[in-house]
Amino acid sequence: MLVKLMMLETGWEPKGALLNLGELRQRGGKLIKAFALEGDFDTAMLRSKPV
Repeated sequence: MLVKLMMLETGWEPKGALLNLGELRQRGGKLIKAFALEGDFDTAMLRSKPV
C-alpha cells in the first residue's frame, strides 16, 4: 500500500525494507504514520501529483 502511494504521489517506486518510525494522532483524530527507507534517489526525477 505504501509503495503504491509513494509511486502515485512522486512517480518514484521505493525498493527495500521500510523502517517504521512510529505514529502520531493529531488533535482532529487523523492518524499519521512515518516510515524511512535507505536508498538512492535522483531528485531531478521527482514529480508532484497534479492537484
